Amino acid sequence: MARNNMPKSYPGLVLLTQRCLNGATAHGADIPLILNTAARITTDRSALLTAQAVYQADCGTSPAVGGALKAARAAAYSFGRAARNVLENYLGTRHTEAWRPAGFISNLQVPRKESGLVTLLTALSNYFSANPMRENATLNVTALQAATLLSNLTAARLNFDALKGGCRTDRMDRDAKAQAMRRRITGLVNELKQAISPLDPRWLDFGLNMPGAASVPAAPENVEALPTLPGQLQVSCDASVNAAGYRFYYQRPILDPEPIEAGSSPTPLFIITGLTGGQSYLIYATATNAGGESELSEPVAAVVSLAVAA
Repeated sequence: MARNNMPKSYPGLVLLTQRCLNGATAHGADIPLILNTAARITTDRSALLTAQAVYQADCGTSPAVGGALKAARAAAYSFGRAARNVLENYLGTRHTEAWRPAGFISNLQVPRKESGLVTLLTALSNYFSANPMRENATLNVTALQAATLLSNLTAARLNFDALKGGCRTDRMDRDAKAQAMRRRITGLVNELKQAISPLDPRWLDFGLNMPGAASVPAAPENVEALPTLPGQLQVSCDASVNAAGYRFYYQRPILDPEPIEAGSSPTPLFIITGLTGGQSYLIYATATNAGGESELSEPVAAVVSLAVAA
């Protein structure tokens, strides 16, 4: 028998909530729905979409912030090597006690760990301030440069930690809203079980499977999306056992809150048209039969070909 399990993926959950809302709007009065109405589904869905938008807005810069921290560490390491090479002219090429004030405590290795780089930059800034004649302005090995790189590294770390903490909070809030949405859908399924028959076709209008029908197919595997003509993607996947047809979806990352249905086919092959050239899309497929629809496949990314210039 077909089961109505909660989608494992976030895109699948958001897509199902829209379909449940569509069904509740169309059939809420004639069933009727008492506890899980269109208004209540709308409230939970809006809270989920808002939490997701906040999460994406706050955490969308994660790669850039992480890259800035990595660059600041690399710059600090390069400065440490350059400073060591300059100071070898004054302190020798072997480690002695004379190296300790410059931050090289037990050897002449430049640390790679961030904490070690912070300690070294602090020491070098103080050392060159006390020994300005040992600076090398041509190589930019100066007290000012050491202080600047230390400031950059500290700021990059603070930005990264702040973003990481904010993202964790945003993600927890989004996940809490998703869990509330799952409870709403579970409540809707239970309410429908008491109100309509297991083979009532209205189950499908909610995006749900008919409990009295045969099991729905598994989600398609090995989905591929290939750019063909400008504005088009050719999508294919492995055939699913017991599938009578397939549906195909696209989604622009961040821009689209949920996957958008592009069309269906009796075979696991479909051409999605009307896409924007140069745009990156996530592509999904599902398998269908009389009992309902599988979960979304794992997404695959594809970039649509640009239109040919006239």
